[in-house]
Order: sequence, then C-alpha cells, then structure tokens
Amino acid sequence: MPRSCPTNTISMSTSKLRSSQDFFVLRDPLAAQPLRLGPDEQWWDEKFVHRLSLGKELPSEPIVLRVRMGGVLREFLWSTYVGYICVSQRVVDLLKQHDFTGWATYPVKIYGREGQAIEGYHGFAITGPQLEWDRSLSQIVTKRVPWGKGSDDCYVGLLFHLAEWDGSDFFWVGGSKVVTGRVARSFKKDKVTNVRLIPISEYETSVDTDEFLRRRGL
Repeated sequence: MPRSCPTNTISMSTSKLRSSQDFFVLRDPLAAQPLRLGPDEQWWDEKFVHRLSLGKELPSEPIVLRVRMGGVLREFLWSTYVGYICVSQRVVDLLKQHDFTGWATYPVKIYGREGQAIEGYHGFAITGPQLEWDRSLSQIVTKRVPWGKGSDDCYVGLLFHLAEWDGSDFFWVGGSKVVTGRVARSFKKDKVTNVRLIPISEYETSVDTDEFLRRRGL
C-alpha cells in the first residue's frame, strides 16, 4: 500500500476563547439515513487507519470507500470502520475561510452501491495535538444501561490541562476528537450536516469502554 508522510504543519490559532470550557467533542451522530461508508479490504490495516486519523501517515493514492448503509448524502460521511471520515468540499471551503487549524485532507474515491462514483468529498484527518485526558477531573456516575436491567459506571467530562493546548482548532483529548467553540458555532451557523457536537463538560463515556480502548492503545 503506497503511503507518504504529510508535509503540512500546524500553525497556532489566534482564537479568543470565552473560557477554558469553550470546547466540544466532535462525534458521529449515528443517524440512519446518511450514507455510511466502508473501505475496500486493502485499507483495513488498523495501525494505518489510526495513524491516518491523526494525520501522521497520509496515503499517496486515493483510499477506496464504498457505500455500506444509508441513502442520503450529507456533509460529513462516517464509516463502518472507525477512523475514516469524509467531508464535502463545502466543509473544506468553510474550514479554509475561517482559518481553522489542526486538520488535513487526503484523496478518496467513493462509490455507490451500483458502482457509480460519488464526487466532491475528501478524506478528513485531525492533525492537532494529542492531549492527555485528566480523568481525575471527571465525575464518575452510575447509569442504567439502555438494554436489560443492569447499570454502568460512566465518566462525565472530558477535561484536560489548557496549558498543554497549542491553540489548534481541531485536536485530540484521549482518543476523542475535540474542536474549539468557534468551530462549533461556525458549523451551527452554516448548518453543517451529520455531525454532533457535545460540550466537553457534558461528554460521557463508559469506564469499561475507556479501559478497553486504553489497553489496545487507542
């Protein structure tokens, strides 16, 4: 699989944040209608996909993705294989217009169920820094699971030390994608579709899931 390292660098954002809590987790909304993509078998390498999502190893040839679920085009297209994200040209134009930092694109070829090419999309990577999630700043609450009669311990809050942040508008905290408030407000104003933004103080994740991902180095 031909690969090349990215040559772009991250410049420091001049964003003026209203507070240290002015950050949001960027998530797949798990909506049923939008197209959901899956890679061809040659692109299933988990280590490569992990490095790709961080912008540390960008492909020298387009990654082939095919429609696996859904039927409606949206501006964010998510994948059945975690790590692959595609965004429309309008999103790329919006990111450039506002000089948002900490992101990169890579070439993709997307095909529909009948083999037809779907144009106007780019692979999307978050190249901002990987910050440590300080779990000691999170609360642990016990919640009923949505299935059965059991319960699950969850962390509430995805908090980090602001001094470690370099000013990038897109970056990572633990294994989660995080954006600044100005990105969130821009997405809302410009009605960017098929993306969910959760304030980091409200973000929840299972303690067991977190421990499993940490053991796998993700």
